[in-house]
Amino acid sequence: MIEIRRFGSNPLITPASVPSSLLKWYPRSWRGIFNCGVIFDTAIDRFRMLFRIGVRMFSSLGYAESWDGVNWNISEKPALKFWDNHFWNFRTICGIEDPRIVKWVNGCFYIFATAGTLLYNLAGGAKWSKFGIWKTRDFENFEWVGAPIKGERKNAAVFSEPFGPYAYLIFRQNRCICLARSKDLTLQSGWSDCQILLSPGQVYQDAVKRQNRIGLAGPPVKLENGWLIVFHVKQGKGLSGANFRYTLGFMVVDKKDPSKILYLHPAPVLRPEKLEELYGHVRNVVFSCATVDLGPRSNRINIYWGAGDTSICGGYLEKDKIMALIK
Repeated sequence: MIEIRRFGSNPLITPASVPSSLLKWYPRSWRGIFNCGVIFDTAIDRFRMLFRIGVRMFSSLGYAESWDGVNWNISEKPALKFWDNHFWNFRTICGIEDPRIVKWVNGCFYIFATAGTLLYNLAGGAKWSKFGIWKTRDFENFEWVGAPIKGERKNAAVFSEPFGPYAYLIFRQNRCICLARSKDLTLQSGWSDCQILLSPGQVYQDAVKRQNRIGLAGPPVKLENGWLIVFHVKQGKGLSGANFRYTLGFMVVDKKDPSKILYLHPAPVLRPEKLEELYGHVRNVVFSCATVDLGPRSNRINIYWGAGDTSICGGYLEKDKIMALIK
């Protein structure tokens, strides 16, 4: 079985290792640095990271850079802040969470993140729990793209290139991983043909507890013979309990038709096993928003995950082992 190999220096980033200016507005019981989006920027030969600040409501996104993907230089100022007037129309005044970063064909970096989380928690309704899209070229200036799909859709990203005339969006709807497509390559509108790609009943099952929900981890990564999609699997309801946990799995879809699954791994590739994953603000959690291709000269695909909703950890998969599974 394939498993993610952890970096020896985990956790990579903790609340204690970031500038105090990022956490000064949060009570100690709310302080977490986790659930990051990461991309390798070939133009500057560096990794770029956006990470979630704050465990509960009012999350913002911080920024960090790295030469090796393990040691990070962290900015003292948030990159995207809650209660920002630029994004007032989408209720991001109430929190921005769990970013996923994709470099699109126009050269811009697109950020897909959950927004409006305070209103979701207060109202107890899914209509506030959705994703929004921003774009940037330098990770200093961000432009609001919009919230293109109505209703509860989270854990979203696009494939990094079109399939023919269509851009394909992958996201979580209810408990399933779904696809939609659009001919609008600005990614602002026109999403249609929604279909379920993978449901909880199709993934690996646990003898103790049935899978409750699945969702996209990091954005899809293009391999020689398909697209790698890492996903999270949630067991149990709520955010606690003896049978509650998040694990990571993966599948590979066809390089010409993303609705066709070529391979589905029969077991988790990452389970909460280390102390930082077993014990945090939320126990038994490995939750990823970053699947990072290191380029054709490397056999590694880096994976970064939030450990226990408190800190950031990382590891890698090996491309050749994944591609050997595809007939």
